[in-house]
Amino acid sequence: MAYSSLAVANAFYDEAKKCGGSLSPMQMQKLVFIANGFKLAIEGSALVDDSFEVWRHGPVAPTLYRYLKSFGSNPITSPIKSWRIDGEDYETFTPSIKKDDGNSHNLIKKVFSVYGDVDAFALSEITHLPGSPWSKTKEAHGFNSVIPSDIIKNYYKNLLNS
Repeated sequence: MAYSSLAVANAFYDEAKKCGGSLSPMQMQKLVFIANGFKLAIEGSALVDDSFEVWRHGPVAPTLYRYLKSFGSNPITSPIKSWRIDGEDYETFTPSIKKDDGNSHNLIKKVFSVYGDVDAFALSEITHLPGSPWSKTKEAHGFNSVIPSDIIKNYYKNLLNS
C-alpha cells in the first residue's frame, strides 16, 4: 500500500525520536525518497503516493516540502499534522503508516539504520550521483520535473543487485 509522504515522514520522525536524534527537512526528504526507491525495487510498488521532483538539492516531494518548510534547516520537532474536511466540520490528524504493515515499517527501520545518521548535504550528494533518478531526470527534462517511478525502481534494483 502506498502512503502520503507525510505518513512516511512521520514514521522516520518516530525512528529518529526512538534513537534520541532528529532530522532536518532536507534529510527527511531524502530518506522518504530512498525508502520509496527501495520499496519500488523490492516489491514493485511505491511506498509513497506523492510524486518527487528534481529540485536543486535533490528529489523533493512538494507536498512534504510545504509541510516542513517552516522548520527551515532546523530539526523537525514534532510529527506532521494534517486535516480532513467532512461537510462543514474538519479535524486534524497525524498521518501514519498502518500499524499492521510490517513490511513498510521494517523497510523504514532498515533505511533509517543505514542512512539516518547521514547529514542532509551528504544525502543530497548521494541522490545527485551520475545515473541516479535525479540526475537522469534533470539531464532529460531539467529542474522541477517529476522523476518517473520506473527510473527510480530500476536505479534501486541495480543498487540492490550490485
